[in-house]
Amino acid sequence: MSIWPLARSPCKFSGPEIACSDHYDSASGLSTAQLFITLPISPDISEHIAQLNAALGVPSNYAASRGLALCLTPDELVETEPDFYGRPQRLTAQALQAWSQMKSCAAESEITLHLISAFRSPDYQYELLKRKLDAGQSIDQILQVNAAPGYSEHHTGRAIDVGTLGCAALVEEFEWTPAFAWLREHAGEFGFALSYPRDNPSGMAYEPWHWCFREQSSGAFAKNLDKPTRKE
Repeated sequence: MSIWPLARSPCKFSGPEIACSDHYDSASGLSTAQLFITLPISPDISEHIAQLNAALGVPSNYAASRGLALCLTPDELVETEPDFYGRPQRLTAQALQAWSQMKSCAAESEITLHLISAFRSPDYQYELLKRKLDAGQSIDQILQVNAAPGYSEHHTGRAIDVGTLGCAALVEEFEWTPAFAWLREHAGEFGFALSYPRDNPSGMAYEPWHWCFREQSSGAFAKNLDKPTRKE
């Protein structure tokens, strides 16, 4: 398992403390309080995020109007298995361990889960949104389905987009699959929660495929997060 150190700004971290938080309950119905990962943020990082969003035409009140806080990139990420399309992906070590155990447990119930997407940097997010703008979509349309650079849970290395056999990737129909039913019942046991249920306060479209690791598990499998993962 390779470890990828991520470059930070060369200046010292200073300024306000930024919390990457989640406001929603897990789809399993388990009570999950807001998770705050509070880290100091460099003014240079804040300025870079502001420049990316200004270039895209993201409204200046975007974060405040949706109750969003900056999501920071971790210092280190580890390689996951290749995603469904054979592409390399990365997560934090603990998120990868939880994902691997959750996927293995699902397989024991004859449920197939595969990785569609994991870590994305703010610069990657910028390119993603820019391609959609160049294709003729408005920024308001895009922000219903994609977070602005700096505000995506994928920046944290803890968010995953999940797919399954017999269902196209990243479609609402995923909610009708046995995989989604299994996730609703069991994902919280591994520390994962559905980030964007219907009518979520962030204004994002419903995403039954998007789950984020909360660094805490709510069920009998919590103790397993300290054990080695099964090799596949």
